[in-house]
Amino acid sequence: MAKRSSPYYKFYWGRISPMEKWVRMVFNGENFDVETDTGNLKIGDASLSPMSLLLVSLGGCTAMDVVSILKKLKKHFELKVEVRGKRAEEHPKVYTEIFLTYEISGDVSEKEAVRAVSLSLNKYCSVSAMISKSCPIFYKVLLNGREIENGKKG
Repeated sequence: MAKRSSPYYKFYWGRISPMEKWVRMVFNGENFDVETDTGNLKIGDASLSPMSLLLVSLGGCTAMDVVSILKKLKKHFELKVEVRGKRAEEHPKVYTEIFLTYEISGDVSEKEAVRAVSLSLNKYCSVSAMISKSCPIFYKVLLNGREIENGKKG
């Protein structure tokens, strides 16, 4: 573990197998800044807490799946995924519920949108599979501004 001159910064290096990717997290006393082998994760002027990164991981994983599924159907669309988490009040302050909102706009049918989200949450997204073992994941799907589905993973 390498140290910076400031006592408030520690570097943590890790490898993500099997693809031999790396992630470096820099702890600044409250949050982590994240750098990967492909670039920095920078969101505004703020850095993310480890618990926030968990939500980012879930949102990113499921969004990648939905995009992949709809692209295979040769659809033209935009996707926004919002992830919110409710945490316990006492330590450890784990997530007690997670809420995903998928906003899909474009040339996608209701059936295609719901199926893409369902396949992601229930089959392909390893992050949702892991998290749902200890925390319920609720979701809703908006298609062209209209809610077409809401439910719970599983």
